[in-house]
Amino acid sequence: ERFGAKIDLAEVSDVSYEDGLVKLSTTDGQISAKAVLIATGSDYKKLGIPGETEYYARGVHYCATCDGAFYRDKKIAVVGGGNSAVQEALFLTKFASSVDLLVRSDKFRASDVLLHELEKNDKITVHMNTTTDEIVGNDQFVNKVIGTDKLANKKVEFDVDGVFIFIGLLPNTGFLNGKVELDEIGLIKTDDQLKTNIQGVFAAGDVRSGATMQIASAVGEGATAAMRIREYLDSLPK
Repeated sequence: ERFGAKIDLAEVSDVSYEDGLVKLSTTDGQISAKAVLIATGSDYKKLGIPGETEYYARGVHYCATCDGAFYRDKKIAVVGGGNSAVQEALFLTKFASSVDLLVRSDKFRASDVLLHELEKNDKITVHMNTTTDEIVGNDQFVNKVIGTDKLANKKVEFDVDGVFIFIGLLPNTGFLNGKVELDEIGLIKTDDQLKTNIQGVFAAGDVRSGATMQIASAVGEGATAAMRIREYLDSLPK
């Protein structure tokens, strides 16, 4: 605000490009601009089980790069069966004494390259057909994960110090209503200049396809996008 920016706490419901302007439909009416930067981020999908919210950041995590180093010589559970889950499980073996990988289905959705690396890593124990039902702690930190072995139809328990959940992302792009091109999971597609398929609309951070999902990278992309927008505005007819 010191530099003349106006903050409007409104919800955007649509975006379009007309007559040389990007037009945003919001709960406070319509806003028009020569350029717009979308930086609405993504949320990690939650399991929605008991203990997940209560022990968030006290044993429940969604980012191995951010929090893995806190678990040196500790026991960890990783939940998920896709590329992210396998990749992060492998990364966590740099710190953890052991990793239990809980996969609810009977097969992985990860690449063959990652699965080959998984097979070679003796720190990881894979539990297929295993749901994650509850995260338990001592009121301060996580100390157990309770699940179900679907084939044996019985409860299983894992004594762990932390749980890392990688079951996908929920990009905050629903308001775009198909106007801006998205990838298969709903992240915004951009070129190397952070431009979208709509003229004057840019995207940066965790809402963008190809982003690293790290705070430092998101901040850097925001700065880069600001420079690209300035170049774009300078290129417009005066």
